[in-house]
Amino acid sequence: MDLKITVHDISTVEKKIDVTVPADSVTSKLDEFYKTLRSTVRIKGFRPGKAPRSILERFYGKQAENEVLTKLVDDTLQETFQEKEIHPVSQPIIDNDKLKTGEDFMYTIRVEVAPQIPLDEPYRGLEVQQEKVAVTDDDVDNYLKQLRDYHSQLKALDPPRPICSGDFIVIDYAGSLEGVPLKGGEVKDKLLEVQPDSFLPGFTSQLIGLRQGDEREITVTLPDDYAEKELAGKALVFRVAIKDIKEKITPPLDDHFARDMGEFETLSDLRAHLRKEIEAREEQRVLSLLHDAIVQKIVENNPFDAPPSLVEKQTDFLIFQARSRLREQGITLDSSAMVDRELKQAYRPVAELQVKRTFLLKAIAAKEGVTVSPAEIKEYLDKLASASGHDLKNLTEGPEREEARERVKEKVLEDKTLAFLEKESKIETIERKPTP
Repeated sequence: MDLKITVHDISTVEKKIDVTVPADSVTSKLDEFYKTLRSTVRIKGFRPGKAPRSILERFYGKQAENEVLTKLVDDTLQETFQEKEIHPVSQPIIDNDKLKTGEDFMYTIRVEVAPQIPLDEPYRGLEVQQEKVAVTDDDVDNYLKQLRDYHSQLKALDPPRPICSGDFIVIDYAGSLEGVPLKGGEVKDKLLEVQPDSFLPGFTSQLIGLRQGDEREITVTLPDDYAEKELAGKALVFRVAIKDIKEKITPPLDDHFARDMGEFETLSDLRAHLRKEIEAREEQRVLSLLHDAIVQKIVENNPFDAPPSLVEKQTDFLIFQARSRLREQGITLDSSAMVDRELKQAYRPVAELQVKRTFLLKAIAAKEGVTVSPAEIKEYLDKLASASGHDLKNLTEGPEREEARERVKEKVLEDKTLAFLEKESKIETIERKPTP
């Protein structure tokens, strides 16, 4: 098809493409549509296949315009991209004129493309710092504490007593602000640990000393930096009813506990195993931080734009992950537009760097000739299967798994490229930074 195509650069990663389909192609497609239509529809007063074009246009003109327009765009979209060597990274947005017999048909494509990364500035020999992997006895003790907490049980009080710090309580409560009930502020059967950071600041501390069946009105003043700005710094009043009190029974830290955790004979065996686990986790954390520092420096040396829709998509994914993690901890973030806007502002810079990282590593891999072999992909999947305890072949084998295979290939290529950059960097080892 003899198309007229004009490409406009909106930005380094966004293009606007004007496409003109010649009138004879429009006429041909409309003729083809009506020819097929005439043989299939029945019009009262006309024999099958004999209805005049003008009658068909009267009844089916709008349908003809929509279907032919869609087909013209579908037939010419990929041809346009191929002719102009455009490789979209987002779904094209189409804006079109009306379709008219005997006239050219024009439509516009807005699309995002991969950034061009010249890599003119250094990405070899970068000076970066790497934390020393150091696991202390305190790290092992903290891990053991988490294990003990996880295997703790809640036991009914016998005999009954007042609420103490560390107890778990079941309460009903209703909150209000200046006498007006809070939206979603009435909750039934909420399980709370009586700890300062388990709920709103100062909430649980005011319940210490109460007994099952007691009711109390308490006031909680929210901090000025509270996430919901309309409540920040305000004094909320809660009517609380104590429905149940349970104490947490933590298993003693001894050889019996170690045997319950797996194939360990003594607590010393368990500690040694946990130390290795922590070391492996620390090695991965330190390596990730090193790679992040390398990528950050290369991006600073070779600035480029990231496709906005990919940044937006990654931002939404990071927010979804954050909300999921908090839900697992029993914390639900407000879904108001204001909170969502604040989350987007917080996560967008991280998302933008992650999107840039993907394009940057592909560009470096192409320039340095870094490739991935089938054997390396198999090795990666074998390691993944060993770590997860699942056979992953079903996820990547078969013609319908092409997308999954491509993702695995991209992951292995990214890892190889990061290993190359790590080898080319000048790394200074520093002491582990204290956890905030």
